[in-house]
Amino acid sequence: MLAITVATESGPAPTRPSADELATLLRRIGADGDHFAVAERIPGADQVFLQTRREGDGPFAERLPSGA
Repeated sequence: MLAITVATESGPAPTRPSADELATLLRRIGADGDHFAVAERIPGADQVFLQTRREGDGPFAERLPSGA
């Protein structure tokens, strides 16, 4: 289990997903209505996160907060 929460455009994902669950979430990014995912450490108070976005089969675009 990973110490993260993940939210996607199509809805929230489980808290503390396994590596396989996270991989499944990321593979679906780019489908209609599911273009991004935001992963945050637990607890999320640190504001440490990774955000990724994808259009169709195109490349992923990642974003980290400044200072991370």
